[in-house]
Amino acid sequence: MDGRTNVEARMCLYLSALFTAAEQIQRHLDAGVPVVVESYFARCLATHRALGARLGITLPSRLPKPVTYHLVCDDDERQRRLGGRNKPASRWDSLIETVPDRVTDA
Repeated sequence: MDGRTNVEARMCLYLSALFTAAEQIQRHLDAGVPVVVESYFARCLATHRALGARLGITLPSRLPKPVTYHLVCDDDERQRRLGGRNKPASRWDSLIETVPDRVTDA
């Protein structure tokens, strides 16, 4: 999907994965096991909206409700951290780097 250009299709794929993850997260929470995730629905929606997705999404109220933290750091530090990841940048990764303020606003 990362090789394609349809932002709505990509958003739907990521939302599908998140709904699957939410089921697993809820099972852990029901068992009393705390869960930490790097990315959840808010990040998916904000990122894809910043890239131009215009799908109207209403999330079900039954989803696990996270406590969300937004890491803020200088751009130099952020770039250093991104550069230290062991992951090749996709076309989408490069695109999102052109609109970081839109992601924050979304």
